[in-house]
Amino acid sequence: MKTLVIALLALVAAPARASERLPYAQCLRPDRVGEWYATGADGLVLRADRYYYRVTMASAQCPRFGKGAALHFRLNNALDRACGDANEAIVGDDGVPCPIARIDVIDKEAFRDAERAARDAKK
Repeated sequence: MKTLVIALLALVAAPARASERLPYAQCLRPDRVGEWYATGADGLVLRADRYYYRVTMASAQCPRFGKGAALHFRLNNALDRACGDANEAIVGDDGVPCPIARIDVIDKEAFRDAERAARDAKK
């Protein structure tokens, strides 16, 4: 019984990476990204098809994505979509991969707020 309780506690305390993965229909399609804005050194907001996304990078030491004209994704699946899986990354113009910590679907208003903040930061 004691072993069972310890095993259950370990499961509860384990990171829930699999549950944070986006459903397939909502996964980000890099080939459909229409607009994107850097939200600091640790994130981006993107519009792709009818979805808006907040991508949080695993490190604030990532290259400044706001300086480049293109984003390149390193995906961990054969789906050609970024779903929040382990080992997914965005590669900056300098060729350095920046691991993705999480991808969240956001609403249009949150995307526009981030866009305004990014534009104001460039002034």
